[in-house]
Amino acid sequence: MSYNEKSAIAMSVLYALATIYLALTFIPKILSGDEVASLIDGSLFHIAIGFVIATIIIHIVLGIVFRKDAADGQDERDISVMYKAGAYSGSFLGFTTFWGIYTFATTQQAWHMFAICLMGLMIATTLCFVLQIVFYRRGH
Repeated sequence: MSYNEKSAIAMSVLYALATIYLALTFIPKILSGDEVASLIDGSLFHIAIGFVIATIIIHIVLGIVFRKDAADGQDERDISVMYKAGAYSGSFLGFTTFWGIYTFATTQQAWHMFAICLMGLMIATTLCFVLQIVFYRRGH
């Protein structure tokens, strides 16, 4: 198992948990219009900073624990898997972005567009990591 595959497993779990948390806590508040400004200024900002720090810590720990795999670098297979997974998840992100813009154009609700694009970004990133794992396992 390559370092990229181990990283994809760790990141897919982190992104899946963050996506579920956002879907259950913030998105209903955003869609209802309650405390939207305070969400953006306060807790959502702190969660984003914590998420970035968690990502950095996870990669440092993976690099220390799997030092040999991390030092090997990427080969053609790793690059191919990442590009292929990125293409599929990027298509999903493009669809959700278009959907968010369409929602804004028809309803004039910017917060709805924000919620759709945010969830689309989180789901697309989770999908990218999950597809990397699938492609590694299938031998692509």
